[in-house]
Amino acid sequence: MFLLVLVISTLVFPGVGHVTLGRTWRGCAFAALAFIALATTAFSVFGLAAWLALRGVATLDLIWCARVRETRASYLVGLGVAAASVLGMVALRLVVIVPFGVPSASMEPTVLPGDSVIVNLRARPPARGAIVAFVQPCERDHTYLKRVVAIGGDTVELRCHVLHVNGALVPPGAALTGDTDRGDFPSLTLPFSPHCSNAPAQPTGKLVAAPGPHGPCDPQLHLVVPPDTVFVLGDNRPASHDSREFGVVPLDDLVGGAVGIYTPAHFGDLR
Repeated sequence: MFLLVLVISTLVFPGVGHVTLGRTWRGCAFAALAFIALATTAFSVFGLAAWLALRGVATLDLIWCARVRETRASYLVGLGVAAASVLGMVALRLVVIVPFGVPSASMEPTVLPGDSVIVNLRARPPARGAIVAFVQPCERDHTYLKRVVAIGGDTVELRCHVLHVNGALVPPGAALTGDTDRGDFPSLTLPFSPHCSNAPAQPTGKLVAAPGPHGPCDPQLHLVVPPDTVFVLGDNRPASHDSREFGVVPLDDLVGGAVGIYTPAHFGDLR
C-alpha cells in the first residue's frame, strides 16, 4: 500500500515519491526536470509530451529505488516538494499557459473542431501568420482563435478569393483555405470599414482606393489596418466569423499566442 501511494504521488508530481522514500536529491532532480518540461510548453507542445514521459520514467525509477531502499522515509520533505510542485503548476497555469478548446470549424484544416490548444499568455506581439487567441471585440464574453494576416500599418484586401497584404499576393499556406462562399473584401458595391457598433472605442481602419486601371481580380480597394491592432482571418474562410465582420482586434484584446494542439489524434505545434 505504501508503494502504491508513492507511485500515485509520483505520477501526479514527479519527485515527491523519491523524496518521501528518502532519495531527496534524486526526487528534487525529477521535480525540477518536470517543472522545466512543463514550462517549455509555453514554446512547444512537445514540452507537455516530455513532461508526461518524465512522469513515467520517474515512476519506474521510484519502483527500482523502493526495491533497494537504504534510507528512511521523509514524509515532511515529501510534503514540501509536493507543495512546491503544486505552486509551480498553478503559477504556470495562471501566468504563462492556458488550455483553449476549439468549438468551430473556422480554423480548419489547421485546427479541427474539438481540438484542445495551448495558449502562451506571455507571447510577444504577433507577427503576420501567427495564430492568436483574443477577446472578440463585439462579444466581450467570447474568446476566438484566428490567424493574424495583417498588423498595424498594413493594407489588406480580398479579391477573387485571393488575399493581398500590402499589395502583394499572400501565397497559399499562409492564410489558407479557398474563399468560395464569401464576397470580396472590402466590398466594392457597398464599401465600409467593419467595426462593432457596441464598441465605440474600437479603432476603425481607413479604406483607400488603388489607382487604376485594374482588372476585376486586381487589388483596387484596401483597408489600412490601424496602429496597435491586427486583422485576423480564419483559415477556413467560408466558415469563419472574423475581422471582415467585427473589424480589427486591438493588441490589448489579445489573450496570447497559440503554441500547439495537445489533442492526441492531432498533436503538434502550430505554425
